Amino acid sequence: MKRIALALCLALILLLAVGCGNNYPFSGTWKEEGTGTIYQFTNNDQLLVGENTESVAVGGSFEHEKDTDKLTITVAPPSGTKVSRVVTFSLNEDGSVLTLTDAQGAKSVLKKVQ
Repeated sequence: MKRIALALCLALILLLAVGCGNNYPFSGTWKEEGTGTIYQFTNNDQLLVGENTESVAVGGSFEHEKDTDKLTITVAPPSGTKVSRVVTFSLNEDGSVLTLTDAQGAKSVLKKVQ
């Protein structure tokens, strides 16, 4: 009986943790034009970057400034040195193209995969 109660408590905690995630308009998997690099933004502020959807080369996180188009993206490459960059984001009308623009005006155009 104690095991069942413990399992139910753990399931409830997991559901609450998942339910507390954010719902970002750019959540999902995106492929960068030109390089083919895959970016996956999750609703729990995690960012995964890799060559394809099966392999993750770099893990990271992002912070969305509420009610703005600003993102602070932090990645931790295998070298171990964390790198942060502030970008602005924009989505096209149907949400299938995400454009990230850094402070110098360099743009990354990403197309929605899923």
